[in-house]
Amino acid sequence: MSDLQHCTSITYVPATSVVLNVIIHALYGMSSAQYSPPFTALVTAIDQMPYYEIDPKQCVVPSNPLHAQLLSHASTNPLELYALAARHDMYNIAAYASSHLISYPLNTIGDEMAIQIGAVYLKRLLCLHVERSNALRNIILVAPLPHLPTALCPFDAQQSLIRAWATAVSSLAVDARPDLSAAYMRSVFAPLQNRLTCPSCRENFLDRVEDVMLQWSAVKSTI
Repeated sequence: MSDLQHCTSITYVPATSVVLNVIIHALYGMSSAQYSPPFTALVTAIDQMPYYEIDPKQCVVPSNPLHAQLLSHASTNPLELYALAARHDMYNIAAYASSHLISYPLNTIGDEMAIQIGAVYLKRLLCLHVERSNALRNIILVAPLPHLPTALCPFDAQQSLIRAWATAVSSLAVDARPDLSAAYMRSVFAPLQNRLTCPSCRENFLDRVEDVMLQWSAVKSTI
């Protein structure tokens, strides 16, 4: 008698074999990467876990290989990954994805995607953008310190240092994007140092530029 004849019931599973394979591997803490499941299959697997009474937040932890599989798609599908993590409150994954959304134009997020993300995580992403832009403005507004007056460069002459900095700030403040690169900022500052004929003024200018780069690199880049 075949095994089929011994079956008393058949359970319907609302998942494709690819999706079910991802879920089973995740449940046993094994990687399904060798089967190369597409990102859409990973998303569907996470979304369908509650059907099998599996809590994605409890299952997809850093020690689970599926966690790393999801993170590998952050650079190519950051918003979709962020939305997935948001609707299942998987903060670690959402935070990682958010670092790839610093340059994302939030005004292009549609209503459907906004609903998927939810109010809490949408606010966190918006705050990340706003806080980084505000931090950049606060950093660059601090001008270089003047040096002690000398015969060749008295205090009045050091206004050229302030003017050079103000020129750079006016350009950067208008374009204070949350993803502004250090390379771009250097390209704005670099030509202005040539206006400074005093070696001490130039040194203070360059020191302040380096300080700006250091402070900007330390600004939080995740939710």
